[in-house]
Amino acid sequence: MSNKKNLTIFDLDGLIFIAGWQYRFQLSNIGKIGVKKKIDELITNILFRSKADFFVGFYGVEGSEVFRHEWATIKPYKGSRKSEEWQRFFKPVVKDHFKEKWGAYGLSTLEADDAVVIAYHNYKNDYNITISTDDKDTKQVGEFKKYNPRNNKIEEISHIEGRKFFWQQMVMGK
Repeated sequence: MSNKKNLTIFDLDGLIFIAGWQYRFQLSNIGKIGVKKKIDELITNILFRSKADFFVGFYGVEGSEVFRHEWATIKPYKGSRKSEEWQRFFKPVVKDHFKEKWGAYGLSTLEADDAVVIAYHNYKNDYNITISTDDKDTKQVGEFKKYNPRNNKIEEISHIEGRKFFWQQMVMGK
């Protein structure tokens, strides 16, 4: 058994949609309170389920310019994604809450999932790591525990599964 402490690394961007969905018709202060409460419940549950001794979280700031915008020359990066009114309403509230209550880091030059992967590689030798995300791309990391907040499950991702996913994405051009 390892003497390492447990570190949970959060990709917080997905939690905005998970928490906000049930309040999408309450674009008011009551909805804001509800979304922040739901975020707190989600994060607390994830920390408990992952047995975290420590945690760190990342989210993307509005209007950020990540390197992928430079590389996407044929069509805009994430150009087909359209946010709905409720998402635009709750994003600033939730992102402020991430920072103020949970000490999360807002990123303008990296996406949250990229920062999660970098943090994983920086800390993997020192901690038992669980990555909390619903982003499929983190699967490329290789051997780690992944907590999916959408289905409330922890799954073990193998090194081979991670490499296979990486090459699948390469072949598909994603």
